[in-house]
Amino acid sequence: MGCALAAAKPFASYFSQPAVGQAAVVFYQGFLLQQFVRQTSPTQPLRVYIEGDGRPWLGRGRVAADPTPTTPVALQLALADPHPNVLYLARPCQFGARPLDPHCTDNTWWTDRRYDPTLLPVFAAAIAAARQPGQPLELVGYSGGAVFAAALAADLPNVTQFATVAGNLAVAGFNQYHQVPALPHALDPITFANRLTTIPQTHWVGAADTIVPAHFAQQFVAAQGHPTTAVVKILPGVTHTTGWLDSLPQ
Repeated sequence: MGCALAAAKPFASYFSQPAVGQAAVVFYQGFLLQQFVRQTSPTQPLRVYIEGDGRPWLGRGRVAADPTPTTPVALQLALADPHPNVLYLARPCQFGARPLDPHCTDNTWWTDRRYDPTLLPVFAAAIAAARQPGQPLELVGYSGGAVFAAALAADLPNVTQFATVAGNLAVAGFNQYHQVPALPHALDPITFANRLTTIPQTHWVGAADTIVPAHFAQQFVAAQGHPTTAVVKILPGVTHTTGWLDSLPQ
């Protein structure tokens, strides 16, 4: 007998009490994104969290009808972050965007095209809409969200911090490691790592993470020539989806 997969929870269920900020599904560059934004001190940086891939597959060869994550680590971190200015961005077709966006009739947007370069302007537009003129930017990408966080860090002005949490920073290498088909047109951070050498970076890895082990972050830093601006920090006992709230510094 097979095991039933846990169902993804509605976005609103992650708010245990009324939060300071606004949750909405917003149209950017032709796509709908679920977001949460809080801006209480616009002179301080805007910290952006980008969600992971969620649940694109139910198993090898079985595409999920809904890619919403059952454990949305980036959302959990964003809601727990005491920083005054936080923007959380889900990935296309996750949470409330799926039933509203016509793109979501095409499951390649959360499978083969989940790192497609055409999605980069979608996230850039979402950030521009929340960001105040001249406001410094801090980017945090969880799992596959690190792909877009890295690309945005390379492209956008005044990025003062770039962090990843269990980040997929070497897409081709990740696919080879897991023996899954290549994504030939995907953004791949390790191929443009040298564009990030001047930006302070911390790449957090769970010591018990078997999905994105530490060597991917280490290879990414090595591809930059081991700059003093980039560090890899390994947290004992942390897996791909568990232990982050208790282990990451606020």
